[in-house]
Amino acid sequence: MAPVGRGVDEQILRGGGDRAIERDFQRDVAVLGAVEGKIVAKQQAALSAPGNLVGDVTRINRIRREHRALQLYRNLRFHPSSDPHVLWYSKMTPRRDDVVFVAVNLDPDGTHAAVVEMPIDELGLAPDQPYRMQELLSEVSYQWRGPRGFVDLNPVDAPAQIFALRR
Repeated sequence: MAPVGRGVDEQILRGGGDRAIERDFQRDVAVLGAVEGKIVAKQQAALSAPGNLVGDVTRINRIRREHRALQLYRNLRFHPSSDPHVLWYSKMTPRRDDVVFVAVNLDPDGTHAAVVEMPIDELGLAPDQPYRMQELLSEVSYQWRGPRGFVDLNPVDAPAQIFALRR
Protein backbone atom coordinates (compact mmCIF):
# COMPACT_ATOMS: atom_id res chain seq x y z
CA MET A 1 0.00 0.00 0.00
CA ALA A 2 1.32 3.41 -0.98
CA PRO A 3 1.87 6.04 1.72
CA VAL A 4 -0.80 8.70 2.01
CA GLY A 5 -0.16 11.52 -0.44
CA ARG A 6 1.90 9.44 -2.82
CA GLY A 7 -1.02 9.03 -5.22
CA VAL A 8 -1.39 12.80 -5.41
CA ASP A 9 2.33 13.18 -6.12
CA GLU A 10 2.10 10.58 -8.90
CA GLN A 11 -0.91 12.37 -10.44
CA ILE A 12 1.00 15.65 -10.43
CA LEU A 13 4.04 13.99 -12.06
CA ARG A 14 1.77 12.54 -14.79
CA GLY A 15 0.35 16.01 -15.42
CA GLY A 16 -3.29 15.40 -14.52
CA GLY A 17 -3.12 16.09 -10.79
CA ASP A 18 -4.20 19.72 -10.77
CA ARG A 19 -7.81 18.94 -11.73
CA ALA A 20 -8.04 16.04 -9.26
CA ILE A 21 -6.58 18.12 -6.45
CA GLU A 22 -8.96 21.00 -7.24
CA ARG A 23 -11.93 18.61 -7.30
CA ASP A 24 -10.91 17.05 -3.96
CA PHE A 25 -10.37 20.51 -2.46
CA GLN A 26 -13.83 21.70 -3.58
CA ARG A 27 -15.42 18.54 -2.16
CA ASP A 28 -13.64 19.08 1.18
CA VAL A 29 -14.73 22.73 1.28
CA ALA A 30 -18.35 21.70 0.59
CA VAL A 31 -18.25 19.08 3.35
CA LEU A 32 -16.74 21.55 5.83
CA GLY A 33 -19.36 24.14 4.86
CA ALA A 34 -22.16 21.66 5.48
CA VAL A 35 -20.69 20.66 8.86
CA GLU A 36 -20.27 24.32 9.84
CA GLY A 37 -23.88 25.01 8.83
CA LYS A 38 -25.09 22.18 11.06
CA ILE A 39 -23.02 23.46 13.99
CA VAL A 40 -24.37 27.01 13.60
CA ALA A 41 -27.94 25.70 13.37
CA LYS A 42 -27.46 23.67 16.56
CA GLN A 43 -25.98 26.70 18.37
CA GLN A 44 -28.88 28.93 17.30
CA ALA A 45 -31.41 26.29 18.38
CA ALA A 46 -29.70 25.99 21.77
CA LEU A 47 -29.77 29.77 22.27
CA SER A 48 -33.50 29.93 21.61
CA ALA A 49 -34.37 26.77 23.55
CA PRO A 50 -36.69 27.08 26.56
CA GLY A 51 -34.72 27.56 29.76
CA ASN A 52 -31.76 29.22 28.08
CA LEU A 53 -30.40 32.01 30.26
CA VAL A 54 -28.47 34.01 27.66
CA GLY A 55 -31.17 36.67 27.26
CA ASP A 56 -31.66 37.02 31.02
CA VAL A 57 -27.93 37.27 31.72
CA THR A 58 -27.54 39.84 28.94
CA ARG A 59 -30.34 41.99 30.42
CA ILE A 60 -28.95 41.71 33.95
CA ASN A 61 -25.47 42.68 32.79
CA ARG A 62 -26.91 45.70 30.94
CA ILE A 63 -28.79 46.75 34.11
CA ARG A 64 -25.63 46.35 36.19
CA ARG A 65 -23.66 48.53 33.78
CA GLU A 66 -26.37 51.22 33.75
CA HIS A 67 -26.71 51.52 37.56
CA ARG A 68 -23.80 52.77 39.62
CA ALA A 69 -25.44 51.48 42.80
CA LEU A 70 -25.01 47.93 41.51
CA GLN A 71 -21.31 48.48 40.91
CA LEU A 72 -20.56 49.30 44.56
CA TYR A 73 -19.73 46.63 47.15
CA ARG A 74 -20.44 48.14 50.56
CA ASN A 75 -24.00 49.33 49.97
CA LEU A 76 -26.09 46.16 50.29
CA ARG A 77 -29.06 46.43 52.70
CA PHE A 78 -31.73 43.86 53.40
CA HIS A 79 -35.30 44.99 54.16
CA PRO A 80 -38.31 43.20 55.65
CA SER A 81 -40.61 41.09 53.49
CA SER A 82 -43.92 39.56 54.62
CA ASP A 83 -43.04 36.21 52.99
CA PRO A 84 -39.93 34.31 54.13
CA HIS A 85 -39.54 32.98 50.57
CA VAL A 86 -39.06 36.51 49.20
CA LEU A 87 -35.68 38.14 49.67
CA TRP A 88 -35.89 41.96 49.44
CA TYR A 89 -32.76 44.11 49.35
CA SER A 90 -31.47 47.41 48.05
CA LYS A 91 -28.30 49.01 46.77
CA MET A 92 -27.94 52.77 46.57
CA THR A 93 -25.28 55.32 45.91
CA PRO A 94 -24.18 57.49 48.85
CA ARG A 95 -26.10 60.49 47.45
CA ARG A 96 -29.20 58.33 46.85
CA ASP A 97 -29.24 59.44 43.22
CA ASP A 98 -29.28 55.82 42.06
CA VAL A 99 -31.45 53.46 44.12
CA VAL A 100 -32.13 49.86 43.11
CA PHE A 101 -34.30 47.30 44.92
CA VAL A 102 -34.29 43.59 44.17
CA ALA A 103 -36.93 40.98 45.03
CA VAL A 104 -35.99 37.31 44.68
CA ASN A 105 -38.20 34.25 45.02
CA LEU A 106 -36.20 31.70 47.03
CA ASP A 107 -38.66 28.88 46.25
CA PRO A 108 -37.91 27.31 42.83
CA ASP A 109 -41.29 25.53 42.75
CA GLY A 110 -43.84 28.02 44.05
CA THR A 111 -45.16 31.49 43.32
CA HIS A 112 -44.80 33.90 46.23
CA ALA A 113 -46.21 37.36 46.78
CA ALA A 114 -45.08 39.68 49.54
CA VAL A 115 -45.55 43.08 51.04
CA VAL A 116 -42.08 44.61 51.17
CA GLU A 117 -40.84 47.44 53.35
CA MET A 118 -39.45 50.61 51.78
CA PRO A 119 -37.03 52.77 53.80
CA ILE A 120 -38.87 55.98 52.87
CA ASP A 121 -37.24 58.05 55.66
CA GLU A 122 -33.78 57.12 54.41
CA LEU A 123 -34.87 57.95 50.86
CA GLY A 124 -36.30 61.34 51.82
CA LEU A 125 -39.86 60.36 50.81
CA ALA A 126 -42.93 61.56 52.72
CA PRO A 127 -45.36 58.85 53.92
CA ASP A 128 -48.06 59.99 51.48
CA GLN A 129 -45.73 60.87 48.61
CA PRO A 130 -46.15 58.74 45.46
CA TYR A 131 -43.03 57.42 43.74
CA ARG A 132 -42.44 55.27 40.71
CA MET A 133 -40.75 51.88 40.83
CA GLN A 134 -39.59 50.86 37.38
CA GLU A 135 -39.13 47.11 37.06
CA LEU A 136 -36.05 46.83 34.86
CA LEU A 137 -36.40 43.25 33.60
CA SER A 138 -39.94 43.69 32.27
CA GLU A 139 -39.70 47.48 31.80
CA VAL A 140 -43.03 47.94 33.60
CA SER A 141 -43.49 50.88 35.98
CA TYR A 142 -45.58 50.86 39.16
CA GLN A 143 -46.67 53.77 41.30
CA TRP A 144 -46.09 53.09 44.97
CA ARG A 145 -46.95 55.27 47.94
CA GLY A 146 -45.78 55.03 51.52
CA PRO A 147 -43.50 52.59 53.31
CA ARG A 148 -44.80 49.38 51.69
CA GLY A 149 -44.92 47.89 48.24
CA PHE A 150 -46.07 44.62 46.72
CA VAL A 151 -44.17 42.04 44.67
CA ASP A 152 -45.43 38.85 43.03
CA LEU A 153 -42.77 36.37 41.93
CA ASN A 154 -43.36 33.32 39.77
CA PRO A 155 -40.37 30.93 39.55
CA VAL A 156 -41.01 30.24 35.86
CA ASP A 157 -41.80 33.68 34.43
CA ALA A 158 -40.37 36.13 36.98
CA PRO A 159 -38.28 34.55 39.76
CA ALA A 160 -36.81 37.99 40.48
CA GLN A 161 -37.61 41.64 39.91
CA ILE A 162 -35.15 44.52 39.79
CA PHE A 163 -36.62 47.95 40.52
CA ALA A 164 -35.15 51.39 40.03
CA LEU A 165 -36.65 54.12 42.19
CA ARG A 166 -37.84 57.05 40.09
CA ARG A 167 -38.82 60.19 41.96
